[in-house]
Order: sequence, then C-alpha cells, then structure tokens
Amino acid sequence: MPKPSTTAPPSDLTLVELATPTVKVSNLKPPVRTALLELARLHWLLFAKPLVVTSGNDGDHSKGLKHYTDDAFDQRSRDKTPDEQLLWAVVLAHVAQKHNLAVFDERARDSGPHWHIERAD
Repeated sequence: MPKPSTTAPPSDLTLVELATPTVKVSNLKPPVRTALLELARLHWLLFAKPLVVTSGNDGDHSKGLKHYTDDAFDQRSRDKTPDEQLLWAVVLAHVAQKHNLAVFDERARDSGPHWHIERAD
C-alpha cells in the first residue's frame, strides 16, 4: 500500500495533470469540478502525485456519455499498482456517492485503462 504524503498538497491548480494538451476540463460543471478537485486532493495525499485526467469535453466517446455536456471526465488508472488501484476504486466509490456521481471501471477497455466519472442524474 502507498505511504500517505507527509507534505501539504500543492495548490488545486497543480493537483490535476492533463494527459495531453488537448484534454479539456476547464468548463466542467460545478458539481463535477468540485468532485474532481476533491479527488485530486485525496490522490495527492495518498500517492504524492497529481491525478491524471485523460479526457473531459474532448475526444471521441460513446453516445450518451456526458463528456459533451461537461458532466464527465476520465481518469488514468495505469499509473497505479494493482493494490493502489483497489484502494483508489474505494476512494472513487466514496466520493461518487457523496457527489451524486457514477463511476465506470473501464480498465479493460482497448482505448486505454481508465475510470470514467460522470454526474449520475
């Protein structure tokens, strides 16, 4: 299991790392943005590194997903060991319930292992 960080997290702006320059999360709606920032703080405290977002309102997504309405983002999973992924999945479930989000485990997808997080309503 990871050792929690003993240093204070950096500012909210540096807690999220965009996987590529084309990733767009600047227009996420407030409930999703709030959850993303909370997840980023928890990610830093657990793993001492930024949370990597692989997609927001960009790229090609399945019809019906909420990326195109700024109600969803994808988060990288391959930067964690299997034990860290298990721990992070529990954190995602907790934060999702708190913020009325749905989490889809897409770690087995050909498009790249990740978690998809979107508003549940």
